[in-house]
Amino acid sequence: MPLPRSPNLIASLKETASDYLWIAVAASALLSGICGAFQKGWGGLGEGISIIIAAAFLILIGAITDLMKDRQFVNLQSLIKEESVPVIRGKFGSI
Repeated sequence: MPLPRSPNLIASLKETASDYLWIAVAASALLSGICGAFQKGWGGLGEGISIIIAAAFLILIGAITDLMKDRQFVNLQSLIKEESVPVIRGKFGSI
């Protein structure tokens, strides 16, 4: 079996951002920004924008840690493939 390929950062970001939790956070931040803009004017929009920036930062951190774990997994799989096993054949080697 071939070794699994290590994903790149863009693929890891897409995978992390496609989680339903982050979609719900983005939708609620958008709703919060719209409601704040109606109540307080353009100053209320800052709350929604700050939530989106914080969520984007957390998505980036999660994607980087997932990428590092995936790369470590690929490196460990390559070490398993390099294992050597001694084989004893012949009359006295098998019982």
